[in-house]
Amino acid sequence: MTKKNNRFVFFLCCAVIAACSPTKHIPEGDALYTGATIKLSADSVSSQQKKVLNADLEGLTRPRPNGKFLGIPFKLMLWNFFYTTKEKGLKANLQKKLGEPPVLASSVNLDANVKLLQNYLQNKGFFGAQVLADSTWKGKKASVTYTANGGPQYHIASVQFINDSSKLAQAITDISKETLLKVGAPYDLDLIKGERTRIDALLKERGFYYFSPDFVLMQVDSTSGNRKVDIRVIVKPETPDQAKEPYYINDVYIYSDYSLNTARSDTNHSKGEFYSGYYVIDP
Repeated sequence: MTKKNNRFVFFLCCAVIAACSPTKHIPEGDALYTGATIKLSADSVSSQQKKVLNADLEGLTRPRPNGKFLGIPFKLMLWNFFYTTKEKGLKANLQKKLGEPPVLASSVNLDANVKLLQNYLQNKGFFGAQVLADSTWKGKKASVTYTANGGPQYHIASVQFINDSSKLAQAITDISKETLLKVGAPYDLDLIKGERTRIDALLKERGFYYFSPDFVLMQVDSTSGNRKVDIRVIVKPETPDQAKEPYYINDVYIYSDYSLNTARSDTNHSKGEFYSGYYVIDP
């Protein structure tokens, strides 16, 4: 390609970009939402932990701004380039397929985002977390800054599992050695949910067929002071009796000539011969 052609393509691209300003079709009194910024302060949190928390908090905010590639909102610009108020036609189809409508500042619910971010921090052990939101408008663009004060993060002081003479309690005690809840670790609701799932999975391996993670109750006590919590793992009182009992394999019957292609309706166990712990049916 000659230099002359290169210049032509360059100026053509500039013309398209100039003609497709991101704010070109923003309604009067509204603005293009460009995203959220998180300013987090938290006690006794490493820089790496703070970086992860910042990323998680920013990812929770809604709505998400228009996507960008190399810092340019190409889909939004294409939406503007093919802009039309018609529902049908070539331009309307190209606008819908190639473009992306602008995310408007009016669609941002500050109160909902504040509650969401505050709830997330509390679930991570920042029980006294406070979040404030402040929107900034510059011409036809707007952004939001969320200032989050996490305060001290609570840590696990002790973990106590149910302890009685029942088969279920004994099984839970046996599997408690590999618990996800470690003394000294930060309080984390996701870990608590993971522990409930872990307990359920291992109990099912031990024959508690009707058990469910919903039957596990984590009692969290933060009144001991010094930013610590005591966790007590118990089984809910309303847990049905069948979920508290392990189930065992009874007799095993082996049909030597069984085939899925020629499935037999005759499953009479009286013909079986006991051999090495199994009943073998050999007609």
